[in-house]
Amino acid sequence: ISGNVSFYTEKQAFKMQPKSLIIIPDGIWHCAVTHDGSPYERAYVNIDLDLINILMTDKTNLYKCFEESRAQEVSTIILDEQQCASFTAMCETLSTVIEQNKYASDIYERIILLQMLLLANEVAPMQEHQKNNIPKLLERLTRFISENMNQDLSLSMLGQRFFLNPNYIN
Repeated sequence: ISGNVSFYTEKQAFKMQPKSLIIIPDGIWHCAVTHDGSPYERAYVNIDLDLINILMTDKTNLYKCFEESRAQEVSTIILDEQQCASFTAMCETLSTVIEQNKYASDIYERIILLQMLLLANEVAPMQEHQKNNIPKLLERLTRFISENMNQDLSLSMLGQRFFLNPNYIN
């Protein structure tokens, strides 16, 4: 939502813009790295794909925002002030509903998640991220790890393979 942050996936990295909504399909490795001491605000919402299937209709494809992100690992949507305020309020309400666990809270959770999905699918995603600024070494390192998951991937082995101090990799 705010902060001086870069967002990384296995194949790309970019500086996040304020009020960014990042759609991350299931199974995509990602992390955010802050660059200074300024406050970094974010909200994570994990939505079960089976629930999306239950909520959508023949006229309304709620998977659209995820499908568009598959081609580039993630999809970024920049919300305007009103959309960001609405999304933030939905997150706060969802958190409260989950914590209270009162009668019909499961129905309220679905209603809020549906509202979030509608917002994510109504706002057009950015066609391209800013310049991919993932360091080449990190790109090679993550590609090697993903291609060799069934082998020894200790820090010492990676250090030898990439001629780096294992503490540097850590």
